Amino acid sequence: MTIRQFSAEEAKNFWLSLSLKPKHALKCRCDICLYFSQPKKPHFSRRTFFMAWLVHRIKLDYLKENKKAQRFRDHGEWAWKITSADYDKAPFRKKLKEILAEVYDLTYDEKLIDCSIDASLGNYIKRSGANKFIDFKDSLILNRRYEWLKTQPRLWKSWKQTWDNGRFYQRIINFIRSQPGQKATQRELERHFSNKRKANLERAFEWLFFYPNLRCRKKGKSIIFSWKKPTKAKIKTYNQKVADEVRAT
Repeated sequence: MTIRQFSAEEAKNFWLSLSLKPKHALKCRCDICLYFSQPKKPHFSRRTFFMAWLVHRIKLDYLKENKKAQRFRDHGEWAWKITSADYDKAPFRKKLKEILAEVYDLTYDEKLIDCSIDASLGNYIKRSGANKFIDFKDSLILNRRYEWLKTQPRLWKSWKQTWDNGRFYQRIINFIRSQPGQKATQRELERHFSNKRKANLERAFEWLFFYPNLRCRKKGKSIIFSWKKPTKAKIKTYNQKVADEVRAT
């Protein structure tokens, strides 16, 4: 598969696009729409967002070219899976300066970052942070999807029900963890959450088995739920797994 690297022309078009809000559908998750859907806080300025976008694209291109990125399908869309270690080590400064200089030659826009001043360039790199940018984009995608769902009555109702259930399951987990020995019987849970309908509780007990750190055993006529704290090794493995799935459209 031929990997096409993005060009200074594409970077120029992206920079110019950040000055005018597009009339895209609310369901759109392109980077330009994400920029304009930012909350007041935290908020990336136009230059900071552009810098973060550039660094991310350069790093991703490097990993693709050096066969350190694996292409996969994610919810019907193509994305790239890479390790956080490779992503952190991917070089970008030289290419970043070259592209910034080319974009300036194409636009003569004084609002661009002056790539000839290392202190200014370093400051914006520090502000944006490639990993921080990815996390920020993920939060914007969730917020945008949330806003779109509110315009779809059927989907919104289903999503809200799932969200409410998830919050309730987490409340049960929190209660179990707050008890002596981090244990609670099913009867104790029923008494504590007496305001919930029996059907809701029964559904919750079924779904609690999907929490890997929750144990369930039967003792006599009682069903006992207990929380087992994950080891540092398991936490590290889980965090690494999440970090390794850096998605890019």
